[in-house]
Amino acid sequence: GAYQQKDLPRIFSEIDIGVIPSLFREAYSLVLSEMLIAGLPVACSDIGALGERIINGKNGKKFPPGDIEAMTITLLWFIENDTWKHWNISKPRLLDAMLKDYDKLYQLLITLLS
Repeated sequence: GAYQQKDLPRIFSEIDIGVIPSLFREAYSLVLSEMLIAGLPVACSDIGALGERIINGKNGKKFPPGDIEAMTITLLWFIENDTWKHWNISKPRLLDAMLKDYDKLYQLLITLLS
């Protein structure tokens, strides 16, 4: 059902891993960022930004998009192992940090092109 941004800490406290079985490339996944900020490992399709941002054995595990058997094996891995419970999941950079980096790059380019 519907939820508010303020509900996310409660929602994420009730789950162990995030699962994102996307079939299509995404340029960015807000859901993935929210899960990583919450410190959750993520099982996801190895496609687009999901596949680029998840590192097997560090912050999640990937499976080929649309491959139900591979997704099942991946999810069973989380059930049968507990090493993921000790992963130190890095939080993604937030918008303010990214904007500062883009501003620095923009200012550098203006200086170089002037």
